[in-house]
Amino acid sequence: MKFIRRHIPVIAFGGAAIAILVALYVFIPKGSQVGNVNGVVGSGSSIDFPTEPITLTYWRTADGITPFADILRDYKTLHPNVTIKLSNVSTAEYDKKLTEAVAAGKAPDIYAINSDWMERYSSSYAAAPDSVFTAEEYRTTFLPVVSDSLIKGDQVVGASYGVSTLGLFYNPALLAKAGIKDPPKTWQQFLEYSKKLTVMTGPTITMSGAAIGGTNVDNYTAIVSILMMQNGASMTDNPVSRATFASPDPSGYPPGAKALSFYASFAKAGSANQSWDPKASNSLEAFEQGKTAMLIDYAYQAPVIDATTPELNYKMTRLPQVNTAEPTNYADYWVELVSNKSKHSEVAWDFLRFASSKVQMNRYNIATYRPASRKDLVKDQQTDMYLGPFAQQSTSAQTWRKGNNYNADGIFSDMIEAVLAGGSAQAAVDTGSARVTQEIVRSK
Repeated sequence: MKFIRRHIPVIAFGGAAIAILVALYVFIPKGSQVGNVNGVVGSGSSIDFPTEPITLTYWRTADGITPFADILRDYKTLHPNVTIKLSNVSTAEYDKKLTEAVAAGKAPDIYAINSDWMERYSSSYAAAPDSVFTAEEYRTTFLPVVSDSLIKGDQVVGASYGVSTLGLFYNPALLAKAGIKDPPKTWQQFLEYSKKLTVMTGPTITMSGAAIGGTNVDNYTAIVSILMMQNGASMTDNPVSRATFASPDPSGYPPGAKALSFYASFAKAGSANQSWDPKASNSLEAFEQGKTAMLIDYAYQAPVIDATTPELNYKMTRLPQVNTAEPTNYADYWVELVSNKSKHSEVAWDFLRFASSKVQMNRYNIATYRPASRKDLVKDQQTDMYLGPFAQQSTSAQTWRKGNNYNADGIFSDMIEAVLAGGSAQAAVDTGSARVTQEIVRSK
């Protein structure tokens, strides 16, 4: 089936569906700003809402402005005195521009950051008042991977609209040609299928079974990380002070080194697992061009593929596992923060609660292909033909603190390249772990 960007959401927003959604709405504390104006349900917070004109600035990146059009319109319906100016800053300059604005005391009222940046921005955001979110309520409503990092002590410090998980994209025609009926469920199957699918002419790969193994693979840090985590590695100590993915387990088995070696084996010349050219084009491009049969990526790449190669027939499924009975998946998500310099932080937090409601979050998820962070919405989305495989992984999704994620990417790149050059995987993770520890210390 062809994946095409949809305009029909999982949950309808008109007619009788509104009444059903109101009944499902969980944020209704005593004295709350629930309301119902022209069918729009309020945030559910209990702040003393001001009546004077208020303008809030809001910075985001990656998703653009369109996914928020209806959300902003509905909030304006409820609160005509509030104007939210949403700006979409290019990803290439976003972190730098935001860092400079925060340092100058000119941060926007609301801004989004990647979850990896939380420590770097810890002195610039304001916690939610209990009249908007309590820690207990937030933990009950949102996924553990989100609430564990966004609750500090007894306060909620950020909100999240969605949690992306790594999944498997595959070309069913290429699998069928190799006599493979169903996509792999385990990494052992993934390896076996990759060997069947790979076609080589001498030392040259003419058809790649799987785009994995090199640094020209999108999300290589996340892929190596989840291989380590599924293999039993603890990525850091707890509470976080250093990286520990190079350490052996109590039996002496080195899960981090074994996982790195497994990853690199797909791109290492002469390896029995070789299926990918580390000097080839980018992994996503290769998949779009039909040059590789399997790709590990996030759901939000589906509309990118559709726009680039609308004729490509592909499917998406869950990430392979080491142990299917106890799955472990990788989470990537953005956090919405309220600046501690904002003159209207309560209103800003009220908006974040409103945007995090079931109806509004679902709009964002459908528009961006980023599965929900709300537990109740995750349950609904697990049967969706597009978000389903990724939402099914949400409850087992994990991430880890890397310090500065850009620098961590560079460190993981060096680890991979060292193994591809013939170096020891254990030596590579030893060096990489020490360098990531420096990043963790530096980010505090």
